[in-house]
Amino acid sequence: MLMASNAVLALGLIIMALSQGLLSLMFAWLITGVGMAMGLYDAAFATLGRLLGRGARASITGVTLLAGFASTIGWPLTALLENELGWRAACGVWAILHVVIGLPLNAHLPKAGDSAAQQDDDKSAPPPERPALR
Repeated sequence: MLMASNAVLALGLIIMALSQGLLSLMFAWLITGVGMAMGLYDAAFATLGRLLGRGARASITGVTLLAGFASTIGWPLTALLENELGWRAACGVWAILHVVIGLPLNAHLPKAGDSAAQQDDDKSAPPPERPALR
């Protein structure tokens, strides 16, 4: 799902960069919106849960922290690209980054068959300890 979100986002951004009227621009935003929905936290957290099982908590926290800082880099970079190259070229640059960086990173995630989540399916494992209530 995460790899597909990179491809759909890149497609939407390319359509946006090439749009010549209101209908094509609205279509581009529709495609981009679908891509954004595909790559939200839900997909990332589900992937981490499947890969790491009960040990996913620290990774989920890390993803949340990094994603919180994404706008710290993304907004200024987008403003710089738009100011220097124009909004169409900025869309093209982001499309390329999705294909060149995002897609390969998501492609290198371990497969579910290689994950620690299979160990969580072991019915003989004791249940996790619950913290004592005060």
